[in-house]
Amino acid sequence: MDEIITIDCRYMEPPEPMVRVLEAVEALKLDQKICMIHRKKPVPLFDKLSEKGMDFDWKDLGSHYEILIWKLGPNTN
Repeated sequence: MDEIITIDCRYMEPPEPMVRVLEAVEALKLDQKICMIHRKKPVPLFDKLSEKGMDFDWKDLGSHYEILIWKLGPNTN
């Protein structure tokens, strides 16, 4: 089971949410995932994650968004 690292960005001002998540991405292991909680969909972050070889999924929960981020493994397509 993967360890989930939660980063609640709902009350952070830009660019802190992106900075915090990208720092966490750099230290992420294959058995870990990041759950980012944000008040809006962080579209600019998605390109940065793709550039770093990360995969992600997001959900609109009405009052906030949850973005789950993980590293692509060596055998992942």
